[in-house]
Amino acid sequence: VQAQEIRTIELTMTAEQEIIVSNAEGEKTVNRVPVARVVPGNEVIYTIFYGKKGEEIADKVVITNPVPDHMTYVADTATGNGIRVEFSVDQGKSVGQPEDLKVKDSEGKEKTAEAKDYTHIRWTMLDSIPKGGTGSVAFQATVN
Repeated sequence: VQAQEIRTIELTMTAEQEIIVSNAEGEKTVNRVPVARVVPGNEVIYTIFYGKKGEEIADKVVITNPVPDHMTYVADTATGNGIRVEFSVDQGKSVGQPEDLKVKDSEGKEKTAEAKDYTHIRWTMLDSIPKGGTGSVAFQATVN
């Protein structure tokens, strides 16, 4: 009996903040450190790392992640190589490009959604992920 191969994509996520560090000569560098504590206005960088396990290639890989509760997505920060990025304004039920997303304003009139309206981010890999293939996608959000 042959064992059926499992086509697995493993995901891990980090949450980091950028801090500015000065050395003895006063030169400044920006370092990323794990988030320990955040307050309103702090920006958090979320990175989702993926890795392909098993022998088969993975096709049509999609990663969907919610914008964390009590946070607002920072416009134009969803990144990744060889991917298509889409957003949702309805808790992930539907996704689309920013110019196609609509929400209702306080008067009930439909308007184009803004980054603050996004509830989920979806990254679609444009290419297959080979055995052992790895990569990452990322986005930034601000604490409300």
